[in-house]
Amino acid sequence: MSFEAFTKQITELEKRLSKSNLKKVKLSLIKLQNEISSQQFLPEETTELKNALETLFHKIRKLQQEMQQDFEREAAENYDFLKEQIIQTIDYTQKNLGEIDLVWKRLVEVQNMFKGRKLVAEEREQLYDTLQQLFDLARKRKEEQNREKEELSGEYFEVLDDEVEFVVKKCDNGDIVKIWALLLKTKDKVTDSDLVFVHRKKLIDRLQAGFEILKLRKEEMQVDLQAKARKNAHYIDQQLQLAVKELESNPDFKQKWDLLLSIQKEFKEHKLEKESRNVLYDQLQDLFSKLKSDEFDDQDAFEKIADENIQHLTPLVEKAFELAQHSWELKKAKAFLIKIQADFKGRKMRGMEREKLYARLQTAFDILNKRIDENAESRKENQEFRETSRLAELETKIQKTEESIESDTDKLEMLEQTFANNQEIEGTEEKQEQLLNQIELMQAAIARKKTELDVLYHEREIIKE
Repeated sequence: MSFEAFTKQITELEKRLSKSNLKKVKLSLIKLQNEISSQQFLPEETTELKNALETLFHKIRKLQQEMQQDFEREAAENYDFLKEQIIQTIDYTQKNLGEIDLVWKRLVEVQNMFKGRKLVAEEREQLYDTLQQLFDLARKRKEEQNREKEELSGEYFEVLDDEVEFVVKKCDNGDIVKIWALLLKTKDKVTDSDLVFVHRKKLIDRLQAGFEILKLRKEEMQVDLQAKARKNAHYIDQQLQLAVKELESNPDFKQKWDLLLSIQKEFKEHKLEKESRNVLYDQLQDLFSKLKSDEFDDQDAFEKIADENIQHLTPLVEKAFELAQHSWELKKAKAFLIKIQADFKGRKMRGMEREKLYARLQTAFDILNKRIDENAESRKENQEFRETSRLAELETKIQKTEESIESDTDKLEMLEQTFANNQEIEGTEEKQEQLLNQIELMQAAIARKKTELDVLYHEREIIKE
């Protein structure tokens, strides 16, 4: 390589020289120096290259000195800063040994302050040793606190263990709703208590076993209730079939009316599933309607009312059938079907037309229920019981509604008895018409309240599922 080429390389290295790439330039310069030493030049060229090299080496040494001074100055500032932080942390640790988590957090913060800070090795080691001693002190205190906490936890565990055992034992035969609420209360007490993880988990697991016992009992009770409800439904169905024959063969209006009233009382005395109750009660109402229509003086008026009711209900039933087949808003569709079902109550219609229209609605119910069951299988999730307060509120509303229906039913029986007693008395036609109107109003009120009661039953069933 020529003299000019070496001179050019030295000049380029001098231009590149900076604090950020000093080491790289120095290595390149040493390499270049070795290459020059192996070449033959004129004496004056050799001298010039040597001087150029020395000048650049001098600049490098000067830059190294500046960098060292910068490092020492920055290291001294960092040392003073970290030393002050450690002194403050020593004081903070002494004052807050009772809040060891806060102390540990502070120590970690100071430890992180070391990252990226330039320090002389000996000074870094000195500061870090002091910080490590504080860590050791905090760790020791933390271990002492843990031992104290475990001792206290053990004492409180024994108290809660007895309480949990008492509650869980009641799960085998106690009132499900009350015991469920007691389990929740005890679980909250355990969760909020100052226990170590092992103790808390042991108690929670035992309480969970109690919840599982209650769930099994609820399922068993539900099965028993359903079986009893089906048996009751069969019994009332048999009573209704006998009533149909009685209405056809017995000419005495009062005897037939009393028979229907006695069957009506059976609904209060026997537990039934909601849909079975609706179907059977509608059949009973049909018999009441048939009996009244048989005694209706103005057959033309009855026919007119029956036509109006058919015209009113037919499009609604068809809409219900369409929703049952195609609507994806299953809950709204079922609510609509239930509403239409309730609309049948108290409406005068010819027997065959009512039976045909109601059969159409029942088919819609069957289609919709099948779709609901299929949909439920694909998205079924486990659910917990709703709040006990809501169940209590529902039970109160149900009780009040049932009492109101019972009171209205007693009034209705009195009206119907009065109507039957005056049936053959001449000159009471106007009074009889008033009584009949009162009876229909009272039946409508009972039907409305039963619809409200069905809604309450439905909500309660949802909560208990």
